[in-house]
Amino acid sequence: LENNQLYFMVTFAYEDNFAVVNIPTEECGRFITFSMEEEQYKITFLDDLLKVNIPQLFPEKEIDGIFEIKLSRDAELYIDDEIDGLLAEKIYDSL
Repeated sequence: LENNQLYFMVTFAYEDNFAVVNIPTEECGRFITFSMEEEQYKITFLDDLLKVNIPQLFPEKEIDGIFEIKLSRDAELYIDDEIDGLLAEKIYDSL
């Protein structure tokens, strides 16, 4: 998986495996604009359009879930291995 890229993780019913599908935001951005009549526009997320059509990529499988994920690699993120304190607070403080 590439750094700072969006993906769908697709899980399948009755199977222990999953698929990862890239969301290609660099070509057109995160939003899709549809031009309507008389200067009216409708805007939607690219993610939503792709999510609706994910079953076409896996016609032979029953999809159990579709989850959006983003990988962020940060070499500067240091979290001490302490027992006390919440992990989320340590990440927030580190960022």
